[in-house]
Formats: sequence, structure tokens, C-alpha cells
Amino acid sequence: MDDKRQLIAKFPCSNAGPPHYTTASEVATLEFSMYPVLHVLHLQRPDFRSRTSIRVPKVLDWDSNSANPIGAEYIFLEKVNGVPLSEKWNFASDVDQCKIIDRVVEMEMELAGLHFPAYGSLYLRDSLPHGSSHCLLDSSLDPSGSFCIGPSWTTLTAFAIAKVDQEISRARFHQHDELDPKHHQSLEEHIRLLEYTKRLIPTLASHPMIARSSSSILWHIDLHLGNIFVSNDDSTIIEGIIDWQSCPVSPMFLQCRVPAFLKRPNDYVKGNNAPELPEDFDRLDTIQQQRAILEKSLATRWKMYEMYTFIKNEEAYNALEVDRRLWEPFARCGEWSGYSSVPLRSCLIRVLNDWGRLAFAGECPYTFTKTDLRKHEEELKQHQDRVYLQALARDQLSTNDEGWVPIPEWDSVRAENQDLLDMFVDTMADEMSKEDAMKMWPFYEEASLET
Repeated sequence: MDDKRQLIAKFPCSNAGPPHYTTASEVATLEFSMYPVLHVLHLQRPDFRSRTSIRVPKVLDWDSNSANPIGAEYIFLEKVNGVPLSEKWNFASDVDQCKIIDRVVEMEMELAGLHFPAYGSLYLRDSLPHGSSHCLLDSSLDPSGSFCIGPSWTTLTAFAIAKVDQEISRARFHQHDELDPKHHQSLEEHIRLLEYTKRLIPTLASHPMIARSSSSILWHIDLHLGNIFVSNDDSTIIEGIIDWQSCPVSPMFLQCRVPAFLKRPNDYVKGNNAPELPEDFDRLDTIQQQRAILEKSLATRWKMYEMYTFIKNEEAYNALEVDRRLWEPFARCGEWSGYSSVPLRSCLIRVLNDWGRLAFAGECPYTFTKTDLRKHEEELKQHQDRVYLQALARDQLSTNDEGWVPIPEWDSVRAENQDLLDMFVDTMADEMSKEDAMKMWPFYEEASLET
């Protein structure tokens, strides 16, 4: 711009989420938590106190109606200062990396302190269609009365059941697609598993560990290195956090997670014990020693996050400590990747097997036949192979599950990905066709099938 500020024009992808609502919610999230509202929907509003010290891109203009001269929904944002942490992280000292982790925990502490009256997504009240269901915020959170949560659910059970019903509707919609018989069968089974989850939810929601960590909070759910901007002169100063798209207001036990830029090492041990090199480190060969040093480094950074959260953000720490058997059904009922029901079925089986140990009264509201369990063991092995392959490719390419890489590294990482894909196709040549092997690769491009 003329005043030397840089502007970011953001347009939602077709699969980003529901039209209008995805853009409108992202704008409301940015305006709510981080800056006093000055100019929203082209209407002047009085200033009010900012709720957190978190820096984010300032919204300059936006439109969630694609029927505009541009022909698409958009958000115009002022570019935050600094550079992506991805440009600094690997060159930062251990001390500086710990300081950065500490800053992130302090940011999360602020978010955890904002408790909302319902579950859903944040919106500006006048951005929702007339008659839409919504829940107003307390005056302590929203003195101007500008924001709301919508659609909203005031109880955990209602929120979770609505989430399951939404997934059932999606699955039934896809039953009308021209899928092969295997996929149709998967859809039918997945609907059955969702119905099991629906029966289970009231019991899970009443568990003390879940109830203690069910406060409705806002959280950034994708803190990878590219979404954290730091000072170019001092990487321990966080200049801003970007990409708040599709950040819901949800139960704390679902929201809280270790940031994506930290990688959990193998055989990590929780608690206050300091990570150490293996006792036989001196007897390891050079490659094994390098791996051990890397594992210790990863464990140290993970430990720092764990300890800082324990000391500064007790609510979030307690949410991270919720038993996986209790929270996983809430999470898995909304995840059906590649027509796989294995993750949801796995967590339902765990709850069934541990019903008594979880101190639930009565009997589990569903069961599985021996045939179901045998089939699950077979599919579980295939699913674990896919997960292992994804982790292998992700670590080798230094990316995340979505395949994010810094722009300067795009060409080199893409070439490396193609080399790894070619190697995988050759390795699997005796077991599957080239097309099937390429489709199994976590980061394949359709165009690669033509090469």
C-alpha cells in the first residue's frame, strides 16, 4: 500500500467449509480476541478493551457473500510483522527455543481463560442470517454486544450428538454417490458406528474427568511453524499468529493439544524426569548416536511445553491429561478420512473392553461380534501401515499431516516428495499396481499418475 504496509488477500478454498459461515467466523474470531473492534461490516462501532495480548492480522475489509464485484468471498488483512518461525526455528539456540515455547504457553493461557457460554463458532451478530439460532455472550466477554456463538449448544451432550448427527447426514448423502460396493459397505458400517457413538455420548459426558475439562474455549488448532511469526531480529518475540480459519469454540478437552511445531519423540516418558541419552550411547554407531541426540532434543522441547503448561496453565494441562478412552470418541466421530472407520471403531472397542475399569455403571450400550473383531484386526493392521507411511513421509519431508512447507522450500520439497514416491512405487511393485501405490502415498498429486 502507499504507506508501505503490506496487504494479504485471503480467499477460501472450495473445501474450507460452508460458504459465508467460514469467512464470517474467521473474521469474528480475529476481531473478538485480539483487537478492539473499530470497523465491522462497514459500520462504525465504539471501541472496547482488547481481550488478549495476542497479535493477529488486522482485518481491513471483508465480504462473505460471493455475489460481489470480485466474485468470491474474501478477507483483506494487514500483514503481520516479522517472519515465519519456520525460517528461524532450526537456527535458534536451545535457550531461545525454550523461550518461544514459553511464549506460546502464555498465549494459550490467555485463551484458556476465556470461557464461553456455549459451544459452536464465533460470529458477529449482524453477520448471521435473520432468524439463525445463536447464543449471546456475557457482558464481561462482550460489553458491546457485537458477538455471538452460532449455531450453539449449551450442553456437551447436545453439542456432541449434533456433531454425530451431522456426520450421519454426510454419510447418508454419500450413499447416493457412484461408489464401488466396498465403499458402500463402509458407509453403512460407519453409520452404524456413529449410532453406537450417539448412544455412548451421554455416559462419556457425565464422567468427572470429562466434566472437569468441558469448558467452552477458543483455541488455535494448527500452530505449525508457518503460522507463528517472530521478529526477524529476535526469534523469541512473537509478532503474530495467523490462520484462524475454522477455529471453533469447543470443549477444552477437545481443543487443547501440543502445538504442531513440536514433535513427540518415540518412547516419550511423561513426568518431571529430564530426557537423557541412552546408557549405551558410547557403544552406538554414528547414525544411531545422531538419532539418539535428535530424540533427546525432541523430548526436551516436548518436556518444556509439558512443564510450562503444568505451571502456567493448569486447566489446559488437566485437559491434556484426560484419559484417551474418554475423549477419543468425541474426536473420532468427525473424522472419516479415506472411507476408513478404523479409528472410530478402535476407540469404541477400547471403551467396551474397559467399561468396568472406567467405572461406568450398567452395561455398554453396544457390542461387537467375534466376526466384527476379527475383521477389525485385519483392517487395523492396514490402517497402521498407512499411518506409519504417513509419519515416515512427513518426517522425511519435514512437513505436517497436511503437507505444509515454507514457500522458499516448496520446489525442493516437492522434488524430494516425487523421489520418495517413485521409490515407494518401485518397492511395492510386486504387491500392488502403480496407481494403487501412488494413491496410498500421503502426498501424491493426481498429475503424477500420468508420468
